[in-house]
Amino acid sequence: FYNIDNKIRKTYINEKEALASNIRRSIPMLWIAPYNEKIFTGSSSLRRHFIDRLVNIFDERHSARLNEYEKILKQRTKLLKEDSSDINWIETLEKQLSMLSVAICSSRLEIIVKISDFLETSIENFPKVSIKFINAIENKIEKAAAIDVESELTKSYYENRALDKLLGGSRVGCQKSDIDVLNLDRGLSTSMCSSGEQKSVLISIIIATAISYREYTKKSPIILLDEIFTHLDLEKKNSLLNKLINLKSQIWITATEKESFFQNNSNFCYHYLNNNNTNNS
Repeated sequence: FYNIDNKIRKTYINEKEALASNIRRSIPMLWIAPYNEKIFTGSSSLRRHFIDRLVNIFDERHSARLNEYEKILKQRTKLLKEDSSDINWIETLEKQLSMLSVAICSSRLEIIVKISDFLETSIENFPKVSIKFINAIENKIEKAAAIDVESELTKSYYENRALDKLLGGSRVGCQKSDIDVLNLDRGLSTSMCSSGEQKSVLISIIIATAISYREYTKKSPIILLDEIFTHLDLEKKNSLLNKLINLKSQIWITATEKESFFQNNSNFCYHYLNNNNTNNS
């Protein structure tokens, strides 16, 4: 519900107002849009955001931890720039940042491990995929106890105070994590693959996530696929549609061309827009 006069947007579930965070927990959702195709060649923040979006549907506290981390990091930055004499409070904030970083990165690592179980078999005719963290806190968590990683982080926050004061933000923390996505069929980082191959890898990851989520929760997420058929040949299109049907999810697909195979499949209801007219089938 959107009130034009007050510019207030509200959402209701069963006639009761619901918070956005509750909606995310109640309605798990995955999607692919054209802008997602830039994650493999864009900045590390795009890949982090993508991974965090996958983690969010498994871990309902993940988004709250990320927001809390950003809030505390801004407090620390403000105190450093103001040359605050309250060193005890800065130390407290740095300990909180360390704990949150480890919690956030542990959740990322746990979910990627779950998804990885299905990345090599998610869809026929699509590439097998591997996701690895690069010189990140997640790598340290794999080798050391969480409390030891927290202690090391707290020390790093302290050692970087002068630089963080000058540049803002922090040189360490969960906001520095990055991933490398490997196309195992090609033996290449996906960043080195063609646009079509990158699209196929992205689809493999989303479908593997949907399969994993259903396996662990016995629920199927809603899946939104915008311009999903771009760069896909007919063989891949058919493989993808067969997998989507097997997922038994509610799935929304958009395309710029009239895909004939929709009309021959009773599992799909399609709306064809042409010159401002809608044909429903």
